[in-house]
Order: sequence, then structure tokens, then C-alpha cells
Amino acid sequence: LFRSDTPIQHSKIPAENDKVFTPKGKEYTLTRFIASGGEGSIYAIDAPGKIAKIYNADRCTIRVREKIKLMAASKLKYKGICFPAEVLNDSEGEFCGFIMPEAKGRNISSLFIPQRDFETEFPGWKKIDLVNLSISILRKIKYLHDHDVLMGDISPFNIMFVSPDEVYFIDTDSYQFGPFPCTVGTNNFVAPELLGKSLANIMRT
Repeated sequence: LFRSDTPIQHSKIPAENDKVFTPKGKEYTLTRFIASGGEGSIYAIDAPGKIAKIYNADRCTIRVREKIKLMAASKLKYKGICFPAEVLNDSEGEFCGFIMPEAKGRNISSLFIPQRDFETEFPGWKKIDLVNLSISILRKIKYLHDHDVLMGDISPFNIMFVSPDEVYFIDTDSYQFGPFPCTVGTNNFVAPELLGKSLANIMRT
């Protein structure tokens, strides 16, 4: 049952200014729309340092609900890894998303520019800063691997930074966790033997 991709029925998906609830009844308000993607939308909430992801109707499935419940129950916590912290339900008690720490900064894709543009965009940065940024990223990946979590979708759009020492991982609900595979990948970073394959039911090593 927990692998079912059957959508959970909602009379209305919560949106800006709506209230959402944890399973224990804690209430949050979606105060401001921030962004949207293929799976859902991100909202600021009335809790400092936290934001909410609300899934689109077609992505709000039994499989996703059970995965997020398991991730939130794990209590895994590492500064900068925006892991699901609390499950969210709508006003009718149906699963709709989760609370996570707020990320800051810009995507590391903004670093992939010619050197002359880099020197203008990031004045004062030197090669050692890029090395330290890489180390900050690797420390977070090591923490995940040490806790049997696999960051299946490595992508420059899923890593944000403020400085070489302040880094954030986002879209963490895609990670391979417990019996749930990471169903997506970015071709440049997927193992060659997995290219062209459906990742939905592949447990990676």
C-alpha cells in the first residue's frame, strides 16, 4: 500500500493565506507564495526560519505521504540540509506537504560562468573559497551517507550557498530513504549504467 501512486483526494489544495496542520494539531498559516515547481509550491509560514512545501494534487500520493512521514520521524538534522521536519495536513486532515528549514543564498549553478564574469560577480573570492565550498558540500553528503540516505538527484539547482561555509541542500524529499528510491536524476550526475532507465523503482548503491 505504501508504494501506491494513487493520489490522495482533496477538495482543495492549500494555497497562500490558508491554514495547514501537523498530525498533532499544530497550526501554521501559508503567509506568502515563494516559488513553484513540477511537484508543488513553496510558501513562507508564520514560523521564523521555516517554510512549507505543498504538493500539487497529482503528486500528493500515498507513496509520497508515507515517505515524508518516515523522513520526518527520523529526526535527522544537519545544519543546511532542509530535510522534512513536520508532516502537514489540510483542514480536512488529508496529507498535503511538509515543513522544512528555510534555505538561503543562490544556486551553485551561478558559479558556472567565465572567470572574468566570476571575478565581477564574486569579488574577493579565490580558488581556496571554491575548495572550501566543495568541502562544505561533501561534508553534508557524507552525513547523509553515514545515515543511509542517498542524495540521488545531485544537481547544481538543488544546492544553494551564501558563503563557502554556509550551504543549503534543497529538494531533499527526493532523496532515497528507507525503502523509498530517489525517483529522479540529473543526467550529468547519474551513473552511466542508469542513464535512460526509469529510476522510480531502482534502489541505488
